[in-house]
Amino acid sequence: MAKKIKVGLLGSTGLVGQRLVEVLTEHPVFELNTLFGRDDKHGKPYYDVVNWVCSSKLDKKMAEKRICSIDDENACKGIELFFSALSAEAADVIEPKLRTKGFGIVSNARSFRMKKDVPLLVPEINANSIELVAEQKKKYNGGFIATNPNCSAIGISLTLAPIQKELGLESLNIVTMQAISGAGLKGLTMPEAKLNVIPNIANEEDKILEELPKIFGTNDIDIKVRVNRVNVVDGHTFVIWFKTKKQSSRKEMIELWKSYKPQCSVLPSISTAPVYKVYEGDDFMPQPKLDAWYMNGMGTAVGRLEEISNKEFCVTSVSNNIVRGAAGGTILIAETLHSRGMI
Repeated sequence: MAKKIKVGLLGSTGLVGQRLVEVLTEHPVFELNTLFGRDDKHGKPYYDVVNWVCSSKLDKKMAEKRICSIDDENACKGIELFFSALSAEAADVIEPKLRTKGFGIVSNARSFRMKKDVPLLVPEINANSIELVAEQKKKYNGGFIATNPNCSAIGISLTLAPIQKELGLESLNIVTMQAISGAGLKGLTMPEAKLNVIPNIANEEDKILEELPKIFGTNDIDIKVRVNRVNVVDGHTFVIWFKTKKQSSRKEMIELWKSYKPQCSVLPSISTAPVYKVYEGDDFMPQPKLDAWYMNGMGTAVGRLEEISNKEFCVTSVSNNIVRGAAGGTILIAETLHSRGMI
C-alpha cells in the first residue's frame, strides 16, 4: 500500500471544515495529520471546540486531536499539503505566508481565486489549468495555492460544461435558490430564512459573474444572475436560460449530458457513475431533497429542459453546495494534483 500524504487542515470547526474532517478521516490518499485553529482554541481537543453537525459520528481519533497554531513550526513539520476552509479574512494573511514557506494549499476561500497565477479549478471542466501550480512552485520554492470556486459557480459551470464544450455559450440568465448551509453553521439556524425566501446574498452575484468566465476560459459570454437564499438545508437549485452559439435540439442536449467525459480521471471522490443525473420527462425534477446527494454529493442533476428555439434553452439543475461546491470539490482538486504527480 502506498504511503499516505500527510495533510493539515486550516479552519476545521466550520461547516466546510467539518465535512473535510469527515471525508479525510478514511481517505485512501490523504492522512489528516494536524488541525489548526485560532489562538483561543490552541491546545484544546477538537471535540471541545467543534459543534459537530455532520450526520456521521465524529471519529474518536479526530475528536482527540488537539488544535495547533499555524505559527508553530513543529506542528507544520511533515505536512505535505494544507486544506483551507478559512474565512477570506484569515486566508488573506495565512495562505500566502504558507505558500512563501514552500507549502501547497488547496483552498475553499475566495481570497486568491481571481489571481492570474492561481488556478480556479473544477477538475471535470478545466483540470488542465492545474499547470498554473507548476509555475507557482518555481516561484515559491515548491509552494502554491489552488482554489475551489464559489459553490454556485461550481454548480452552474458543471450544469453547462457539456453545452459550452460542444456548442459554445452566447448568453446566460440565471436564478439561484441557495440552501441555508451555504451560509455556514450560522445559516442552519438563521431565523430570517425560516419559511422564507431572501432575495439576495451579499457579494454572491459578483462572485458568479467573475468566476464563471475564468472557469470556462472565456470572457465572451453575456451573464446575468439573481441569487436567493431559500429554506432548504443542502443543495443549491439553479434555473438557467441559455443561448448557444451553434444550433442544437433538446434531444441532442440530453445526449451531451449523458456522454460528457470529465477532464479529470476517475478519482476517489468521483466514481465511474455518470457525472449527470438526467431527468428527461419529469417536469417536477430535479429537487434538492432527492438529488443533492447523487454520487455522494459530487454529481449534478439536470431536468426540465425546455427548447425555446434551436439556440435558446432553459434548464433546472441541483448541485450539493457543501460537498461538490465546497469540501468535496476541494478534495477533488487535491486528488487531481496527486494523480498528475504535482504533490
